[in-house]
Amino acid sequence: MRTYDITLLLSPELTEEKANTLFQEQLSSLQEQGGILHKQELRGKRKLAYPVKNQTNAHVAQINVSCAPESLENVRDSFKSHASVLRYLVAIAHRPDPAPRSRREAPKEAPRERVEIADIDKKLEEIFKEGV
Repeated sequence: MRTYDITLLLSPELTEEKANTLFQEQLSSLQEQGGILHKQELRGKRKLAYPVKNQTNAHVAQINVSCAPESLENVRDSFKSHASVLRYLVAIAHRPDPAPRSRREAPKEAPRERVEIADIDKKLEEIFKEGV
């Protein structure tokens, strides 16, 4: 099983209730195919950056699901055959990190001891005397 991110653009002519019903139908078909839903969200009606099938607005839905590639093909066919699905995108999702990353903070160093130059000179003289 792989994890996929699916984004759907649904027709803006649908009411909120019909868009939600269509979204729930797509979720149930994914589950019937053996998919495990991780995250699903109907984001509402949005203005598109460019027209898709002569539509400048669309209901946007996002789904994160784990399923077998074979079952995903059946779901893609249902997206293609449904007239209210303007466009869809299926992308392989990267596995989420087990723990969320935070900004790395520099490890706190222990305060350094102050060393006088005279102490360094004495130490250097001892080293040079031993080497001779």
